[in-house]
Amino acid sequence: MLSSVVQLNIKEKSNSRLRLIILCLLFAFVIAPNITLAADVLNTPAMMTSRWSTLLQLSVARAGKRIVSVGERGVILLSDDDGKSWRQAKTPVSTTLTRVIFPGEKIGWAVGHYGVILKSIDGGESWTTQFDGKEAIRLATAKGTASLGETQPPIDGAENPLLALYFIDEKEGFVAGAFGAIFKTEDGGAHWISLAGKLGEHNDKHIYDIKNLNGILFLVGEQGEVLESPDRGKTFVKVTSPSKGTYFGAVTSGTALIAFGLKGNAFISENTGKTWQNIKQNDTSVTAGLRLTNGNIVLGNEAGQLFKSIDNGKKFVMMAVKNTAPISDLVEASDGGIIRSGPRGVSRIQFVNENGGARE
Repeated sequence: MLSSVVQLNIKEKSNSRLRLIILCLLFAFVIAPNITLAADVLNTPAMMTSRWSTLLQLSVARAGKRIVSVGERGVILLSDDDGKSWRQAKTPVSTTLTRVIFPGEKIGWAVGHYGVILKSIDGGESWTTQFDGKEAIRLATAKGTASLGETQPPIDGAENPLLALYFIDEKEGFVAGAFGAIFKTEDGGAHWISLAGKLGEHNDKHIYDIKNLNGILFLVGEQGEVLESPDRGKTFVKVTSPSKGTYFGAVTSGTALIAFGLKGNAFISENTGKTWQNIKQNDTSVTAGLRLTNGNIVLGNEAGQLFKSIDNGKKFVMMAVKNTAPISDLVEASDGGIIRSGPRGVSRIQFVNENGGARE
């Protein structure tokens, strides 16, 4: 695990969303400096604690009207009142969780360190482990992967984190992460196959986000990497990127793809990555993006600033936030409010204008 942290620091010393992830990586290394303890965090349920509000939360999603947040030490939090109050769910692991998604009201997934994939079928109330780093290595090195049509490259180690997560529906989905690891399921996570070999020479970059734009999958990540797959993971093609800076995420709206990340970089393409326009707001790294139900787009940065676009991402204006805090992810609540996760936990954003939320 420490080797992962060192390599991440060498490649992007000023990488800010990565700093949030590195905090978790460092924490995980402190409590799990060897394989034996690494196995412990995969087999030890997250501790139920009243101090969850002080723990780092990295990702937040909607499960119907419920909000689900995941983060440090395997802690998963639930809110049934649009982020006004929270309670802790039971989790089968105590390793850091980095992403969560619910393609429907009940069924969802979370991913994290040591290659762990968790699934819930009850809106986040309970979780089971579907996959972990040991299985990832087996898939990447097993002779049986010849059925995928090519030899799979080895994965660095069972401790490597998964950082990106996308499901087309409740059956077909993708997870990806450090050093080009990427897996696909077509049966709701009962079985996974490695797609890393299909990335070709691009299989050593960390992948931070996966987005679907009108049937085309886009992967964004380290050192300006952008890849597209028009055939749901059968092939991947490199997209010309306007920057060599790391992208921490992407957001889509209509025909627009917005990639954002290091040092405030944000670029929009309206022709599937053939050309890009710079929409940078300032030099603070952009760490989260959200498309609201009314079509507006919101970008959030590590300083806690929010920028909103009402014209499909062409122009952004700063939103007036009362309770500013660093942001790792954003989600829209059922009442139109905006919920953020970050190093100070998960909370509902308060705006100077009471109509400053999603329905403004």
